[in-house]
Amino acid sequence: TLRGLCTLLDKDVIAFGHPCADRLGFCPSGPLAQEWSPVLLQLLDAIHQLTVQFPFAFEFNALALKHLALAAYSGTAGNFRDSSDYEREQSRTRLRLPSLWFELRKHRTSFLNPNYTPWP
Repeated sequence: TLRGLCTLLDKDVIAFGHPCADRLGFCPSGPLAQEWSPVLLQLLDAIHQLTVQFPFAFEFNALALKHLALAAYSGTAGNFRDSSDYEREQSRTRLRLPSLWFELRKHRTSFLNPNYTPWP
């Protein structure tokens, strides 16, 4: 589900302590940093490949994945701007930038897969 995707990314990428700021180029060195990596794009692409292989199994569509990638790499959502909860608190990112999860819920109908069939 769309909620499950948000939970997965929030728990296993953000809360786990993935160095988002370094990997996405939001550190002081920017995208030229040694730690820059397209790992989030690779994860989203892997999820996309699963949605192609199993078109009825996922509640969200490719537009949801594209929105996630654009928001993460553009820095328009606060979720991926920092590398830890401590950094998020120090930079007050949560107060300055909207939550990506809120945006996905707000425009939920745009991100739904019409072919989705819930598991019995």
